[in-house]
Amino acid sequence: MNKVKIKSLLTLLLIALPILSGCGSSGIRSLETEEESMLPIGSFAPEIVGKDVNGKAIKLSDYSGKVVMLDFFGNW
Repeated sequence: MNKVKIKSLLTLLLIALPILSGCGSSGIRSLETEEESMLPIGSFAPEIVGKDVNGKAIKLSDYSGKVVMLDFFGNW
């Protein structure tokens, strides 16, 4: 194959790969029903662990009794 055909094929693959890999909703559902995955009213939130900008571990339980706002940010 010449270089133009190879470049064209690679460009096509780079464009098609996100589409073929399922960037949209895939329709795969969890085995749990929505009702089973919900926490009962009044129950404690599950433990969530993350890292701050300095790499230090932060646990949700460290803020027990305080108001906490979680922002799940994605940059896709």
